Amino acid sequence: MEYLFVGAIIGASIFIYRRWSLQAAMVDENKWTRATLDWAENRMRTNGAVAVERVLVVLNPIGGGGEAVRLSERLLDPLFSQTRVSAVKLLTSYKGHAFDYLSGDGGGDGGSLSRFDAIVSVGGDGILFELLNALWARRRMGDTAPPPLVCVLPLGTSNGVATSRDPELRAGGISAWQRAHVVLTRMLSGGSSDHFAFSGDAAGGEPRNALPAGSYRKGKGPAVDRAPVPVDLMVVDGGSAAATMVGSLSVSVGVVADIDLLAETRFRVFGKSLATPLSAVFTILRGRFYYPLRISYMPVFLEGGRVRTAGPRVSVEDRFAHVLAANVPFLAADFFVDPQAQLGDGVLHLQMIRARSVSRRKMISMFMGVESGEYLKQPFVERALVADLTIELLSGGGG
Repeated sequence: MEYLFVGAIIGASIFIYRRWSLQAAMVDENKWTRATLDWAENRMRTNGAVAVERVLVVLNPIGGGGEAVRLSERLLDPLFSQTRVSAVKLLTSYKGHAFDYLSGDGGGDGGSLSRFDAIVSVGGDGILFELLNALWARRRMGDTAPPPLVCVLPLGTSNGVATSRDPELRAGGISAWQRAHVVLTRMLSGGSSDHFAFSGDAAGGEPRNALPAGSYRKGKGPAVDRAPVPVDLMVVDGGSAAATMVGSLSVSVGVVADIDLLAETRFRVFGKSLATPLSAVFTILRGRFYYPLRISYMPVFLEGGRVRTAGPRVSVEDRFAHVLAANVPFLAADFFVDPQAQLGDGVLHLQMIRARSVSRRKMISMFMGVESGEYLKQPFVERALVADLTIELLSGGGG
């Protein structure tokens, strides 16, 4: 009987919280939808045209608990109609769909990306991951044409790259709909927007960075323009050409990876505000996140903006509860993974927790500090700056 009462309290609390959140979000959504369409009306009245003519919209229909679809229907469709922009919409239906379409493997006529002036990514870091890998694959196959502008509308379960670019996306700052207003209006007016492009050898060189730029208006203050800044891209070698990819967020094994997997699958139905906390509680209480690993890395340090080798290569073997190499400061709006990480600092920020040094209670305490990054101050969190990292699963794992 006691468990039923506790369950009822938890269920009622979730219902009230979600209802309040939806009401607040709807007010914000209406405000910025109206502002964007009003801008479009004024632009067409005074200029008669916008800066782009053809746009590919890549949309994850379950992104952000359905919010991505709502933005497309309420904002993108009327906006592009009003500004007479020809838009092709790709609703992804399986993992890798965006990659297949853009790389030419999924019937998407990948050889004609030049017909698009911009690609609008509506979703989270998963969609952006596929877009970047598709563009990188095309370059490695000899496509030297400049890629279309890539504009990111952060409406996924996690929006680590966008939040690392604009920390104001966190609670109390600007909203995803406000950022959509800024990104879209600047794209259509020909101003700076998010722009991801590769530097280095166009035909087959390693991806060095991406270049996002943007602006935002917070409260009643003036718009703040953001100049392009480098974002390092990791090359993740899975042992074969097909398993080699680029990433912009992190590489992880252990509790964080297990939580992410559950949040994107079993608990996604609860929405982006509850999926991760529920997944964290379930994963930690279950306790099956210890993995026997061999971790090898080259330690480095930063000096005058340059990466310097700090010593010989390090190799450790142990059972680990958590291993994560962060490439950005935020993995999500509510996960400040490493306050010292910068978008283009050229290094990976490695953190490790050995299984023998942490209990479930300590792990729960640690996750209470992920929003502020305070969890890194726990004595059982080992840290290092690395430029090259190998993680090898020795045997078994997950228990």
